[in-house]
Amino acid sequence: MNSAQETPFIETKEYRQFAEFCAICDSEKRIGICYGPPGVGKTLSAKKLAGWDSARDTTYYVNRYPTKTKVSTLTSILLYTAQVANSPAQVKQSIDKLRDRVRSIHIDDFDMTARPELDEIESKMAAIRAMQARRGLSTRAFKELQALTQSAYSLRRRLEAQRVKIVDPTSLIIVDEADRLKDTSLEQVRDIYDRGDIGLVLIGMPGIEKRLARYPQLYSRVGLVHRFRKISDEEMRLVLADTWQPGGIDLRNRGLSDPAILAEIYRITDGNFRTLHRLVAEIARLVDLNHLRRVTTELIEIARDGLVIGVD
Repeated sequence: MNSAQETPFIETKEYRQFAEFCAICDSEKRIGICYGPPGVGKTLSAKKLAGWDSARDTTYYVNRYPTKTKVSTLTSILLYTAQVANSPAQVKQSIDKLRDRVRSIHIDDFDMTARPELDEIESKMAAIRAMQARRGLSTRAFKELQALTQSAYSLRRRLEAQRVKIVDPTSLIIVDEADRLKDTSLEQVRDIYDRGDIGLVLIGMPGIEKRLARYPQLYSRVGLVHRFRKISDEEMRLVLADTWQPGGIDLRNRGLSDPAILAEIYRITDGNFRTLHRLVAEIARLVDLNHLRRVTTELIEIARDGLVIGVD
């Protein structure tokens, strides 16, 4: 089994509702609070919405004209995960760095769009210089090289002027693990929101909405509250009937869709998406390792015993 194979993101009903909630906070520049128990998919959904895995892995270039790799993801949504130890200065510094990163992604994309025109000029210049090395330059070729050099210089100046005009594109800041923020750090986040024309989403555990209610300056700006729920039994069945193949193993043809199997999986996972992912991945591993043709309730129990999963 290829354990390195990446599991595709599954757009659940909860993700779609979360995306709609964030879109309102973004477009209307509101503060929103999202809360839910651990493992239901809050962080995963925030990363997906922001395209943050792609943004995090984007390569930045010393040469401001990257020639081979196109920036794949443009984002105006910033995802900041609060650290356990945080101070107002640390929070501001971290968010500022992330905003610089988002701007850099947009600048790199602009450079890639502008690069072909400059490449064409430089290619012509290189051809003339190669001819010069072989047999010298004619007056005509020399004048052409001068004209191309001036064109390249003017184009670089124009591109640099346009590049400088690319401002911070951040329109929404999502703060994950917002429960960790100290009172003064929460005040810092509020100040960042007040100073910029942006939306703000605070993600945390159940109870964060009550804690924030104790801070009138912040809570008075809250426009939306969203509860991120566990997935239902019905949606779990839809998820498992979809194209999800942990490790490349298609369990749908091995009894995973049997009602008794689905009922047992839901009983163990209780609608917790993280637990569901771990359990099904372990089932797939055991099926592949032991060359099994069918998923059984006994196999599910073995898979559960191999994981740290609480059962009522």
